[in-house]
Amino acid sequence: MPNKASAIKRVRQTERRNAVNRRNRSRLRTFIKKLRAALRKPTAEDLALVEPKKLSGVKRKTATGLQKVYLDAISVIDKSVQKGIIHRNTAARYKSRLWHRITTVLNQHKAGGTASSTPSA
Repeated sequence: MPNKASAIKRVRQTERRNAVNRRNRSRLRTFIKKLRAALRKPTAEDLALVEPKKLSGVKRKTATGLQKVYLDAISVIDKSVQKGIIHRNTAARYKSRLWHRITTVLNQHKAGGTASSTPSA
């Protein structure tokens, strides 16, 4: 237990900071899970985006389905980097793996395969 006033204040600050970081980290994980879930069971509208380029060049206001979930997840990942929750290289790795999953699902659909047999990367 701290005895000095500065140490007591530091404990309070650390508790508040930990709570904020926990909320932000939880939000990040939730959005990544939402995108992965959307990829497990894509709708016909999502699978119409056979060209991944159609997914990356879309504006947030006109986004639907998988596009919206993807844009939201990328936004949360980038904000997590700004807030210091994750390192920028970690964010790049997350975005790269998510993008790879999207292209895999869309290519499987394009080839006539089932979208439910995605690799668990």
